[in-house]
Amino acid sequence: MNRPDPLRAGREPGGRPHPPTAVRVFPLVLLAVGVGLTVGIQEADLSPRDVLLILGLGGALATYRVVLAARPVSVPVRQVGFWITLPLVAALVFVAPMFALYALAGFVEAVLLFAGLAEWLADAATSAICALAVTGGAGTTPSSWATRAALFALFLVTARLVRRVLRSVVPSDS
Repeated sequence: MNRPDPLRAGREPGGRPHPPTAVRVFPLVLLAVGVGLTVGIQEADLSPRDVLLILGLGGALATYRVVLAARPVSVPVRQVGFWITLPLVAALVFVAPMFALYALAGFVEAVLLFAGLAEWLADAATSAICALAVTGGAGTTPSSWATRAALFALFLVTARLVRRVLRSVVPSDS
């Protein structure tokens, strides 16, 4: 009996698989948790400007995620969306490091969307954002930059290892 592939469901018009609903919805859930934890719990630590920034950027990303979750979107459109939303994610993490939860979804998206140099760039960009989040967002002391560099390397190596494992488990599209 053939079981459906848990990482892929359905096909796009070009025959390429698109992610199942669970993979499309999970980043939206992480985004909602990030907004809830940041604004709901840490509201006293945030300025009104920060709260508006978080709600605005979070709203823009949520709109994008709802579109992705509502219907299949082609890989080229999702690739462009990844690069367009990346600075929004970085801005959220800069203001509120709790959005590292959402930034982690970038690693999964990179596996599903990119190959070659683009996958390295996507992994590196996501690693940089996650390192920024883990070290507390904004802050420019020399020790924090050294810590960020070490964490960046750790995130990047981990992303590359996870990618290898996923590629060995998930059948090729060709």
